[in-house]
Amino acid sequence: MQGLLLKDWYMIKKYCRAYLLLTVIFTVVSFFGEDNLFLIFYPCFLCGVIPVNLIAYDESSRWTQYSEALPYTRALIVSSKYLIGIFTQLAVIILTIVAQSIRMNMAGNFSLSELLMIAMSMVSIASLSSSICLPFIFKMGVEKGRTAYYVMIGIVCAGAA
Repeated sequence: MQGLLLKDWYMIKKYCRAYLLLTVIFTVVSFFGEDNLFLIFYPCFLCGVIPVNLIAYDESSRWTQYSEALPYTRALIVSSKYLIGIFTQLAVIILTIVAQSIRMNMAGNFSLSELLMIAMSMVSIASLSSSICLPFIFKMGVEKGRTAYYVMIGIVCAGAA
């Protein structure tokens, strides 16, 4: 498991730098900006999609076929993707909560209940994006899984409207 997590960490450092950079930019902008919830929640959504991109890179490099020759079970490979998603999401949530608490203190309107509400909303948004998308991707592959994910989001948005 540690080897799989380390492989995914190296892949994040190499291929997902843009996501990490966008996360930092959105966190800084939300720190200096108004109370725009999009700026707070979008980095959580981005980090929820990182495991999907890692799976896509694994498929394109044919690592999924190679992994069958290694002593890793399918359950270990799947759980490593979920763990990478949880780790990145927790890092972003902690970074954003620290930034928002500093911003609230500087503005003089610190409210622990509001901060906890933001934190719980961030946890649900971050886990929602990966928990809906990853089962489709593991079942159907990256391209068909992304399409199914987009259709599902469209249905949810249409239902909400």
